[in-house]
Amino acid sequence: MPQTYLGERKPTMVRPDPALRDRMDASAASHGYRERQMNTYLVNLLGALHPDPEKHPEAAKAAAAVVEALLASARDMKDQEARAAQSQLELPSLTKNHAAA
Repeated sequence: MPQTYLGERKPTMVRPDPALRDRMDASAASHGYRERQMNTYLVNLLGALHPDPEKHPEAAKAAAAVVEALLASARDMKDQEARAAQSQLELPSLTKNHAAA
């Protein structure tokens, strides 16, 4: 069924890893979305994070702060994962250096 009010469709290539997809599925289900409603869940979630500031100025202002905090948290998590991966790469070289000493 065409959704002409949405304008031109633009394909997205969002492919979460299986663990993230499982968490998203669980969250959608816990909020009453059925198994085949992931797109509806994501559109509603994104709509809540980016409300129309002309129609909902207070919600848009509050959401902007939430989005900023979420993105900062995402950057922190990525940095932590990168540091953990780097330290795992460095461990074998430390062991080799220690054995040579």
